[in-house]
Amino acid sequence: MEKNEGKLKNGAAYMSLKTGAKLLPIGIKGEVKPFHQVTITYGKPLDFSELLKEKSAKELEDYVSEQLKEEIIKLSE
Repeated sequence: MEKNEGKLKNGAAYMSLKTGAKLLPIGIKGEVKPFHQVTITYGKPLDFSELLKEKSAKELEDYVSEQLKEEIIKLSE
């Protein structure tokens, strides 16, 4: 399976930062096709609520998206 190591869209980061919700990274291993077995691995919830005081909204969205991407890649290995 090819890994999508490109940049994530900032939608999940935006919603998390606006609502204070934690993000749950999920990794998928295996062929992502109908009738193929895959393994789904759930990571620990990521809490970014403390960062709201430190940076601008756009910088935070990019940072949160990058952290989420790194966790998903780890869980997908």
